[in-house]
Amino acid sequence: CYARCCRAGYGQVTLSGDGITNSVLEGVASCSGGLLDIVKIDGCNGVSDPGLKALLKAVPDMESFYLEDVPNVAAGFFLVHLFERCPKLKTVHLSYIPSLNWEPCILSSFRWTELPITKLHVRDVKLDPEFGNLMSKMPHLEELEIDGNARNLRSAAMGCVHVGRLLVLNDLNHMGQLPLTSPLLLFTFAAPSFSA
Repeated sequence: CYARCCRAGYGQVTLSGDGITNSVLEGVASCSGGLLDIVKIDGCNGVSDPGLKALLKAVPDMESFYLEDVPNVAAGFFLVHLFERCPKLKTVHLSYIPSLNWEPCILSSFRWTELPITKLHVRDVKLDPEFGNLMSKMPHLEELEIDGNARNLRSAAMGCVHVGRLLVLNDLNHMGQLPLTSPLLLFTFAAPSFSA
């Protein structure tokens, strides 16, 4: 099914469920990777770093990347490929990957000048204490939605002068550390939501 959609020239692919594996991602990459500008992957236990890296190598024109509830990508090496190989990337949405390791990305970020990302949502994902260093590479960031706390988030957010919306969830104890003095920033604070 995915191969038929790819050959038809769709610019968006949504992959969901346990039937999605690294092999499926490699197939999508080989038949249509260069045409994709939006990639959404959700609830795929069979996907890991090698599959994501193969896909990300093949999507240089991707503008939006959504990765949700994919537990086997915790090593985080795909993040380096995401930020280095997708120069048109504007939107990144990562959620429900509580053990995600940002270290490979943080270490690589020191050689980057700036990233074109304007919208970053990181929810229910472990934030590295150095996450702010990564944010400092995103001067065009307009919308940031995070939960958790990163040690140097304040200084990085001050460098993102275009941020018009910042939503911080869950970590209510650390709100005082956020940059409330910048006139260009609008902060919205919300308590975590609980499902019945």
